[in-house]
Amino acid sequence: MKIYKIAKIPRSFIRGEDQDYLNVVPGEAGTGIYFSPETSSSMVDHYTSTAKHVVRAVPKSSARIIDLTDSNIYQQFVVYANQRIEDLSKSMQYYVKPKINRSNFQRFGNMIEDFIHQYFPDIDAYLVPHLGPGVPTGKQLVMTNESAFDIEWLS
Repeated sequence: MKIYKIAKIPRSFIRGEDQDYLNVVPGEAGTGIYFSPETSSSMVDHYTSTAKHVVRAVPKSSARIIDLTDSNIYQQFVVYANQRIEDLSKSMQYYVKPKINRSNFQRFGNMIEDFIHQYFPDIDAYLVPHLGPGVPTGKQLVMTNESAFDIEWLS
């Protein structure tokens, strides 16, 4: 597989934080530090309105970020995930095969992490879609290597 460097990534990402440190969480799209593109005002408002602190992350020039919503990478992930699902269905008698599509693939965090570790082992962060009822639509960054970003505590 090819490694894709995103040509047009947002220049900065933002999040709300209730602690005095960045909180690594196991979210739907995998374990990491979740940020929203700072250019997405609805996502920023949603995730910083009730937070104690606001944190900005700016990728360093050496940061390696992939966009899982990019058509090429998305298709590679779907092939990988469908093979994993097929393997699970063979080993589990009553396993119901989920259908992966653009609107739900960010909810397969373990498969996303395995895919990235296998094909993109040196990635510092990845972008996934942010979709769901009652939340703003957009992209979300999952940071896996904090040292690849300049972190600013804005409040």
